[in-house]
Amino acid sequence: MLRTALTQWQQLAPADRKLDAAARERLASNHRFADRYPDDGLVLAEYGRDLGRPVDEGDWRTQAWNEDQAWFTKAEAASMVPAETTVGAEAQVPRPLVERLARLHLLDFVRGQTPDLPAAAVQTAELRVRVAAVEGDRVHLQLSGRTHSEETGRWIVRDGGKGPEKHTRGVRLELDGHATWDRAAGRFTAFELLAEGERWGATRYNQRADDTAPTRVGFAFVLAPKDHPRVAPSFAWAYGW
Repeated sequence: MLRTALTQWQQLAPADRKLDAAARERLASNHRFADRYPDDGLVLAEYGRDLGRPVDEGDWRTQAWNEDQAWFTKAEAASMVPAETTVGAEAQVPRPLVERLARLHLLDFVRGQTPDLPAAAVQTAELRVRVAAVEGDRVHLQLSGRTHSEETGRWIVRDGGKGPEKHTRGVRLELDGHATWDRAAGRFTAFELLAEGERWGATRYNQRADDTAPTRVGFAFVLAPKDHPRVAPSFAWAYGW
C-alpha cells in the first residue's frame, strides 16, 4: 500500500501535490492532543515490560516492551510537592493524579494495546512524597506508594477464536522513586518512578490469551529529555484537560 501510494504521489504534477488555501486554513484551525504538550509542566517517558520471564528467541512476546508518555500541567506538577519543603515533610500526591496513572498508564500494554480502565476499577491509588534533602532551591524527594486496579468484563481475547469471554484483568503494583524539585524554576529537574508487581487477565490486542495467570511486570517513568518526541499519551482524551 505504501509503495502504491508513493508511486501515485510521484505521478502527480507538483502543483497538484499542494493543498489549496481553503484546505490549509481549515487544517490550521484543527487541534490535536499533541498541541497540549505541557512545556511548563512535567512530561514523563514511560516504559513497560515483563519481569522474571524466560526469553525465547523465537517468540517476540518474551522480549516485548512498550512505551507511552504521562503528562502533567504546571499546577499538577506543583501539587506533588509538599507545601513545607523542609527535610522530613510529607504529603500525598492528589488521588486524581495517581488514579490517572492507574487507569491510563499502569496497564498491561507490554505486548500490545489494551483498553483504559474506568475509575471504578481503581481500588488503590496512593503515592506519598517525602522531602529527603534540601540544597538551596533544589528539593530532593522520595516517592513511595501502591496501586491496585481490577476489572471484570467480556473481551475477545484471541482473534479468529470464539466470541467474547468473561475475564478479570488487573494490575497490582508497588511504587518507589525519587525526584528533584527546583523551587526557583517551579519545575522538576529530575524524576524517576518505578512500579513493580503483578498483572493478570487478557484483552483483545494485548497478546495474553494464553498468559492470563498472574506474572511479574514493571513500569519505569523518567523525566523526558527536551528532544523526546512530543507524542500525546495513548489515552490523552481521558485526561479531562
